[in-house]
Amino acid sequence: MDIVYILGAGSRWTNNEIRYSLRSLENLQLDYGAVWIIGEKPHWVRGVNHVQVKDSTRHKTANVIRKILVACHCPDIRDDFVLMNDDFYFIKPQPLRSLARRSLQELVAQFNQLPSNTYAGALGASLTYLNAQGIAKPFNYDIHYPMVFNSEKFIGVFDHLDKNKHTMTYLSTYGNLFMSDPQIIEKDFKVHSPSDLHRLKDSDFISSSDAVVFNPRFKQLMKDKLPDRSRYEKALH
Repeated sequence: MDIVYILGAGSRWTNNEIRYSLRSLENLQLDYGAVWIIGEKPHWVRGVNHVQVKDSTRHKTANVIRKILVACHCPDIRDDFVLMNDDFYFIKPQPLRSLARRSLQELVAQFNQLPSNTYAGALGASLTYLNAQGIAKPFNYDIHYPMVFNSEKFIGVFDHLDKNKHTMTYLSTYGNLFMSDPQIIEKDFKVHSPSDLHRLKDSDFISSSDAVVFNPRFKQLMKDKLPDRSRYEKALH
């Protein structure tokens, strides 16, 4: 099983997110193969495979789905792969788990209270699609945690969509169609504000948001938790 990162050009922290994410792979208890970056590769990254893909639309979800499909169609990437974001960090040694929150409907209702945005539309489209597939109460897999994808299954659902337009959310759609018996968690792993940084001290996995990456306490915590340069980083001169 390979590791696949989907990476754009919009890092708010000069790509330190993926630096620490790559370091954190040492804590992933999985016999994985190659590491791939689909999208933009920082100049200091080494020892990974890279497929250059430019964003083609202003819709983030559509750009990500297009890059996942590139990975799915790439003959050199294993059929089953772990999809990672650059802001995912394995803080402590751990296996990869199948996790979800209980209700996608609740997440849709939450985002419908906010000003209109493409993510809210994608969530609603996923809920409608899953209901039409006979899944009356789908789980919420949009929890900012890695997921294992199978290329053939992902292509079967997403390849026919217009990848340049607003579309379904890929995590909850894929998860509800192809994952079974997830462990239910109460909160997702995203640290949304500096007031949530206390979670990092005791958590075994976190995801960072743009709101915290400039916080000095967050930066120091990451240095303390993941201090060692990984095999995927070029030496600093």
